[in-house]
Amino acid sequence: MPDALAPEPAALITHFLYADCQRATGQIYTDPTGRFLVPSIIGNLHILVVYDYNSNFIHAEPMKNRTKEVILAAYQRVISLLKSRGLQPKLQKLNNKALQILKQYMVEENIDFQLVPPGLHQRNAAERAIRTFKNHFIAGLCTTAADFPLTLWDQLLPQALMTLNLLRTSRINPRLLAWSQVHGLFDFNRTPLAPPGTRVLVHEKPTLRGTWSPHAVDGWYLGPAMLHYRCYRAWILETTSERIADTVVWFPTKVLMPKSPSTTDAAIAAARDLTNALSHPLPASPLSPISDSQHAALQQLSTILNKISDQSHAKIPTPKTVARTPTVPPGFEPLPMHVPAALPRVPLLPSTAPSPLPASLPRVLNQSQQTRHLQERQLLARKAHQNLQSSHQQCRPST
Repeated sequence: MPDALAPEPAALITHFLYADCQRATGQIYTDPTGRFLVPSIIGNLHILVVYDYNSNFIHAEPMKNRTKEVILAAYQRVISLLKSRGLQPKLQKLNNKALQILKQYMVEENIDFQLVPPGLHQRNAAERAIRTFKNHFIAGLCTTAADFPLTLWDQLLPQALMTLNLLRTSRINPRLLAWSQVHGLFDFNRTPLAPPGTRVLVHEKPTLRGTWSPHAVDGWYLGPAMLHYRCYRAWILETTSERIADTVVWFPTKVLMPKSPSTTDAAIAAARDLTNALSHPLPASPLSPISDSQHAALQQLSTILNKISDQSHAKIPTPKTVARTPTVPPGFEPLPMHVPAALPRVPLLPSTAPSPLPASLPRVLNQSQQTRHLQERQLLARKAHQNLQSSHQQCRPST
């Protein structure tokens, strides 16, 4: 009776090779998008999206408007880029409402073109490319800081196209990314990336700043400087211009920036990977299975590393800081100050309250009342004069 629990045989390593030929069609698809929310700082308001079928590459060219001259200039830049990368366009598929000047240019460049049927925009693969690009670009805009100026949206396009095409594979060589097919291999250590629209402090070199000037200026991260080693494109708020910087300090608000891993962090990560691999073994491995003793040794090593990981995550008590008394050089001691125990208080001044207002103010007299009042005053004055004369006569001595 065969043993039902017999182990599966190890997978055999063969030397078979399979080859396949992919015909380069040279098809490209183009279509402009709708207008953006706000004009950019240099006046761009529209985007021309180009999709190259062979490389699976999506490209976007900003435009200031949708006039025929501007669309033709953007299309010429795209054709020049593809030609310089060895991707000669052969067939162009356009919407039914294509410009006549664009058709004439493709005839001059020996590029065949086809118009999609009226009302069937899904025949144009650029429609799907526009949707993919817009979803990716909107996700990048959502990672910007809350006070990031939206007028710099076109300055974020180079990094958005880079990260989008780094997620797509080429049809010419499936082992290459779409970005690598057009622009060459991407080296993150040479040109590191960061979330777009992050607030940064850009260091100013001593030759560019004053003696007492700050050592950094505020700015916004726009993307990597592809022609410089480990440099960034930053928008400086003070000068309202772009600058290439190699030393910046990040102030992210939506995501956490990675830190430089230490030896302990690397050991902890290795312990977690080892624990996960031992807990979830994959069947039919091309390698020879490990023995029980090796498995037990690895399990013991995983347990030791996990204990170290748990101890490293424990909170370390912060030492108490003792304030140090500054020492004064001899001869610079401060002079003693004689301050009386209690200073005399300043006597309070008596409060002078304002005199109360009368209950009713006198009214203004009319003409007849003024005449009668004047007559009464004259009569009183006359009586006073008579009384004064009579008193003088009584006091005069008799002769």
